[in-house]
Amino acid sequence: MHIDVSGNKINSIQPDTSIYNKEFVFLDLKINSINGVNPSIFQNNSWLGYLDMPGNKINSIQEDIFINNTELFFLDLKRNSITDVHPSTFQHNGWLTHLDMSGNKINSTQQDTFIHT
Repeated sequence: MHIDVSGNKINSIQPDTSIYNKEFVFLDLKINSINGVNPSIFQNNSWLGYLDMPGNKINSIQEDIFINNTELFFLDLKRNSITDVHPSTFQHNGWLTHLDMSGNKINSTQQDTFIHT
């Protein structure tokens, strides 16, 4: 399933959004006003492979947010307000080949943060 809701004025995603849409493969949320992402939002989307979220207002990514997204290969989080990345955030995303976090406010990362990607 391909869902594109880019360029809208979405400021939040409800935790139950993906309960009924477990077959997301491609999700485009770029250029909205999303300011936070609850870890439970993507927990039912094990098929999610492409997640595009640049140009939002996300300031943090919780460490277990992508734990069930083992098929994730493309993740774009550029131009948000992310300040740090927990070392285990991507530990279950071995297929991740594209990760863009440019244009954020990250000051430093730990040595093993991207070891599994």
